[in-house]
Amino acid sequence: MMKVQDLPAYRSAAKLAQSIFEISKQFPQEEFEIVTKPMRLSSRNVCVHLSEAMHRTKFVKYYQTTLIDANSANGQTYTWLELAANCNYIDAETLAPMLNRCTAIGTMIQHMMDHPERFK
Repeated sequence: MMKVQDLPAYRSAAKLAQSIFEISKQFPQEEFEIVTKPMRLSSRNVCVHLSEAMHRTKFVKYYQTTLIDANSANGQTYTWLELAANCNYIDAETLAPMLNRCTAIGTMIQHMMDHPERFK
């Protein structure tokens, strides 16, 4: 069985989650519950759902459903990043590569959904 840590999508999502953790340390404390915490959670949930999916590869429908959850968490992360940028918590130069990484992660997850036989 392939290890989740070997997946490019997982490695990229984990790197993004760590970047979000580091940058969000600078967000205003009063935004912790409203912005910081959910942004960190959604970015980490991408990794968690990818891990869960890799334990469901024998059951294609469950595998694909779990990947949908991973992609949904990735979409949430994208939106949280945009909202944080709108509040000037993230500058445009930092935001662009993070959003690009989200888009790339989504593409990789979609590939995993379209070709489940490659990930057993």
